[in-house]
Amino acid sequence: MKSCSKKESEVKTGLIVSNDGCGRGLLAYVILRKRLPDVKFKLAGLVVPAGQALDPYAVSALRKQGLSAGAVRSVQVSDELLRKADFVVALSVENENYLRNTYEAFSAEKTMNLNIPTVIERSESAYEKTFGGINEAVSRLLSCSCRCGC
Repeated sequence: MKSCSKKESEVKTGLIVSNDGCGRGLLAYVILRKRLPDVKFKLAGLVVPAGQALDPYAVSALRKQGLSAGAVRSVQVSDELLRKADFVVALSVENENYLRNTYEAFSAEKTMNLNIPTVIERSESAYEKTFGGINEAVSRLLSCSCRCGC
């Protein structure tokens, strides 16, 4: 990613993108919303089936940390969402590559990658471990002086 050209005060909207937005994406959404309360986040998935429920293991991992998903729902990623976002947080290299190869509005300059692999084992312990990995990745991301991950 190239160096940030925006001032911190100008960054107002973030788009979080994962496979479906209901597991890893949800964890990242809640963590980032808590760590950056002045940023308006939108949660999107590469493929979001109609009526997609939040992953119960992800919700359980949040509860164990004293956090709640609230009423958030994932939406299908689109060129419009990518254009409107001040920055994009991709959960994995695969998610970033999909965005790059599929959407005209993709911008490498405003995309950050948390490098969190897809959760294969559907269990509470797997999502608790993923929560920790996302939390560490977000801490590294926020240690950047301009908060863009550059």
